[in-house]
Order: sequence, then C-alpha cells, then structure tokens
Amino acid sequence: SQRLGKFITYVPEKNLETLREAVCRAGAGKIGDYTQCSFSFDGEGTFFGGESTKPVVGRAGQLERSREKRFEVVFPWKALGEVVAAARSAHPYEEMAYDVLELAQPARPLGYGFVGKYAGIHNKAAPMDAGEVEPLAFHKLLDNVKQIFQLSSVTVAGPGLADSKMRVQNLAFSPGSGSSFVSAASAKGADVYVCGEIGYHQMLEARQKGMTLVMLGHSYSERFFVETVAEWCEAVGPVRKVFETVHETK
Repeated sequence: SQRLGKFITYVPEKNLETLREAVCRAGAGKIGDYTQCSFSFDGEGTFFGGESTKPVVGRAGQLERSREKRFEVVFPWKALGEVVAAARSAHPYEEMAYDVLELAQPARPLGYGFVGKYAGIHNKAAPMDAGEVEPLAFHKLLDNVKQIFQLSSVTVAGPGLADSKMRVQNLAFSPGSGSSFVSAASAKGADVYVCGEIGYHQMLEARQKGMTLVMLGHSYSERFFVETVAEWCEAVGPVRKVFETVHETK
C-alpha cells in the first residue's frame, strides 16, 4: 500500500482557501479519483507573542485569542516536504503550528509474487478416486524451472542442494531481487523459493529456516514480464510512429 500521511494546521478562515489550494498543488488532497479533498472545522487558538514578534492577529506582549479553522488533508508520504513547504508559503502566521501523522494502511490482497501448493500427479496405476498422488521431488522441480525459464543452469542453496529427492509441497516465486521476501516466503510455508537473486545474509536466513533457494539471475527471472509488456505494446499499435511524431513536434 502507498504510504499516506495527514497534514493538520490552524489558519484564519479568510486564508483557508489559499492554504488549501497551495497544499493540493503540492500533491495533497487526492483520494482515489477525487482531488482537493480536505476537512476543516472551527476552533479557537491562543498565543502570547514576544517582544520581537509581529503577529498577524492582535498585539505582541499580551495573550491573544483568535478564531481559526482546523484544516486537515491527506497526502502521499513521499510528498511530505513539498506539502509542508507549500503550507508555510501560504500560511499568514510567522510561526505555523502543524501536525504530521503517518496513517496506518489496511492489508490488501496484493503481493509481489505468489505461493503455490503442489496439487500432485495421480499415479496411473491407481484409480482416480483413490486420492494417491506422486510427490514432487526437488530435482524434477529444478528441471521444470530450467525448462520454463529456458536456462541451462541455476544457483541452488539450502536442503535441496544435498537432497535432490526432497519432497516439494509449497513453492514461492518472485521476480527480480528476492532478499526482502525470504521471511515472508518462509512464513507462508514455502519449501522452495524461486527468485532472481538473494543477498548473502538472506541466503543464510533461508538456510536456517530450512527453505531451499533457486536463483535464476535477475533478468532471467523477469523474462515473462518483458514478453508480456511487449505484447501490450503490440496490441496498442504503432508505438514507434507515435514516438517519431512526438520527436518531430518538439
């Protein structure tokens, strides 16, 4: 999920719209297909300005009370600096009081790769309703992986390296670098984790968890993605001509 934050500040009502427009231009206030999303409500602010201050409301050297609007807006966390800077530039006060909160995001049924459970192959000598299946040996899985990805060799680490007949029940896969997902793959019960490459310390972690790694190489693990995108481009039409036209226009 995208990291989101909430920006909160307090501003005189007459300056509210200017402030809202400024922070929204900086990337805040977007929820789905809606923009300029915010919330505000009335309140009272108090302040006591020192001798060197020049308050917009009231006078320095005495306690002041001011009717203000509390203004709230969500923003993508990566835009934090831009949102705060935009608010400062649009805020009328010498010192802008504000809060920044990072929002917790609910879990979403999306992931970087997948985990599959071996369904088995029925023994031809046994009746189909007998429920007997042949276990998948690691060396058979390895042969299938090399054939599918069109590779003559791969890198293996873990129990499968010493036991080629190791039974494989759960298989995890992710393209590219798989270092960040070793713990997740193990937690999902993966016996074998297939990916592009793994860092040294993550390789030790996988071995400690009893999980076998099959590393294809970064680019080789992404070959299906490249083919898929190529098909998308072909379906769109004469992409090359579009780029030539843009270049000529410039």
